[in-house]
Amino acid sequence: MNLPALARRSDEWSQVAQYLSLADLGRVQSVSSVFLDAVTPRMMERAALALIRQEEDPAVSVGDLRALRCHPAAQSWADSGCHAAACLASLHHAGRRPVAGPASERVEHPVESRVRMLDLATRALTRDGRVIVWGQDVQSRLVAKYVVRPGQMMPLTLPDGFRTAAAIPRINSSKHFLRPPPDCWLLMNADRELHYYHTDSRLLVRLPIARSTTPHTVDLSRNGRFVAMATNNAAGPGETRLQCYDRERDQISMDAHITDANLFQISVADDGRLFVGSYTRGYAFSRDGGVTQYAFDSGYNTLFRLSPDERFLMRSCSCLGEGYHHDLVLQDLGTGRETRLSRDIPPRAGHGGAMRPESIAFSLLNRLVAIAYEDGALQVFDLRQDTASSAPVLARGSLPVTGVSLQPYTSFDGFDRVHTVFRQCIGREVTLAMHTMDLSV
Repeated sequence: MNLPALARRSDEWSQVAQYLSLADLGRVQSVSSVFLDAVTPRMMERAALALIRQEEDPAVSVGDLRALRCHPAAQSWADSGCHAAACLASLHHAGRRPVAGPASERVEHPVESRVRMLDLATRALTRDGRVIVWGQDVQSRLVAKYVVRPGQMMPLTLPDGFRTAAAIPRINSSKHFLRPPPDCWLLMNADRELHYYHTDSRLLVRLPIARSTTPHTVDLSRNGRFVAMATNNAAGPGETRLQCYDRERDQISMDAHITDANLFQISVADDGRLFVGSYTRGYAFSRDGGVTQYAFDSGYNTLFRLSPDERFLMRSCSCLGEGYHHDLVLQDLGTGRETRLSRDIPPRAGHGGAMRPESIAFSLLNRLVAIAYEDGALQVFDLRQDTASSAPVLARGSLPVTGVSLQPYTSFDGFDRVHTVFRQCIGREVTLAMHTMDLSV
């Protein structure tokens, strides 16, 4: 029996179609005009949901997708109840820009005008696109932390006497999660004791990691199980102590010393693997304590961290030859494949060599990657169209230059909209602004 004949036998065809992937359904449609009607929207929806669950989270439901803003050209899929297909169609349309260039851009001034912006607290490592800022109420002059999401700002209440624990990522990163990870934080009290805090349950637990008067760099795994901490000068000059605590087993899963006092970034995976970076090299620790070292081409503003969903090891590859540039490399930890994200925008006037990446954001399904640079330049890359291990630039944009540190924090809203929160100077006030780049026009 040939394929067109099979497609006409609806009872048998429906049984076969349930084993076909989204790509398979697309291929069989090209076999014969018979399949244009045989491949139903319901079949496409099932295959699209299976792909999203494979790439994002096996527990993703249609309900999780229903609230997601899709591309305008894919709205008909959502209106018909095929929300997974709408997501995949959104990716298709967002990546169809024929020529990489400037996208539609706008800047919204203070999300909440009564709050004066003090500082972006990027040390609080959020993994679902939120931004944490220090703000001061103009009338009461009280200082508080605020959680910023697209279009809203709300106070973040921490237990009395506690502050967020130090973490010093040179480049902040975010991802739009379909199912956000637990809203957990690492906090310190006045005695510099490390605590685990869950904002929903208000659970506050002191962690059995030795208190120290030296600076800390800490990280919490996405699932909230592992806590990693680096302590400088632990056993003598030039040394750093690395500890990883397993909350599920209530034990230290790793306790190591390395001869490198310049560690400033650390990230721990859901399975306890540890990734730490210094100014000159990166260290990747396996669960059994083995370590792989990565040397950097230049020592300033290096990056060596996991992506928010732990699929990629993000590494900087600043080079002095052929003009100084600051590219990023995404190493897929599953396949080992490396993809280079190259800046192709020259430095803005008056900013000299300030071309370093300062924020990186991933869209759903890791299709698009947005990078905000130190001088306000923006680039969006398409990871699914990479050639020769280099991802093409899909769109470019720019933040308004204000003469103060921009401290950009970038995140995705749906598939075709990129938000960047940054510091902006209006008169003598330093306030908060949000830049939006729309890829759908």
